[in-house]
Amino acid sequence: MQGEQELGRRTPPLFCAIFFMMEERLSAWQNRYILVTIEIIVSEEELALNFYLASGLQNKAAVREAAAAFAAEGFMQTYDWTKNERPIDISELQAIGEAELQAVAAADFVAVLLPGGKGTHAELGMALALGKRVYLYSASPEINDPAQACSFYHIAGVDRYVGEIAAFIEYVLEAERGHARPRQG
Repeated sequence: MQGEQELGRRTPPLFCAIFFMMEERLSAWQNRYILVTIEIIVSEEELALNFYLASGLQNKAAVREAAAAFAAEGFMQTYDWTKNERPIDISELQAIGEAELQAVAAADFVAVLLPGGKGTHAELGMALALGKRVYLYSASPEINDPAQACSFYHIAGVDRYVGEIAAFIEYVLEAERGHARPRQG
């Protein structure tokens, strides 16, 4: 069937299955509308680079500044933990941990803003283990001091930056523009 072949080339199998399950119940014009809607959703998601920002609670303002700059570039934040309050019980702590784990996994790149605590360093480790592009920021050169730095700051795959936060944000944007997905015509 020609319609099935055309649809199969343009949309993922999940959308094809949903479309064909609905096909018999809908008129031809409704089927075309659903196809166009699905293609738009898929195309927009394919275009955006996803990012995650790992840091300590004391850096909320810097994290929000970076998130706003990355979003203005068209990048999608996988999870905004700055909206969270300190968890009051284990179930809240677990829910936040699960959300952050999924967010790191969904990210194309992870920016780590130091200083950070245990969670920040756990997210750094997850990003490295998952092969994400990692940018490490510090306002001070302590990350280059073997007596104070974490060994993971200096392994392959970690792009270190010491300086002002605004310059770091621009540095990451410039680097990630090279990874941006091309628009499909």
